[in-house]
Amino acid sequence: MSVAAQILMAAGIALVLSAVVLAAKLWIERRNE
Repeated sequence: MSVAAQILMAAGIALVLSAVVLAAKLWIERRNE
């Protein structure tokens, strides 16, 4: 696998993880109301 592909994959994983964390925070805030 090329370096560019590894960077792209790492960026994609980081993006998905941050989206999941953000969604979880919003869900918890909505539940606490």
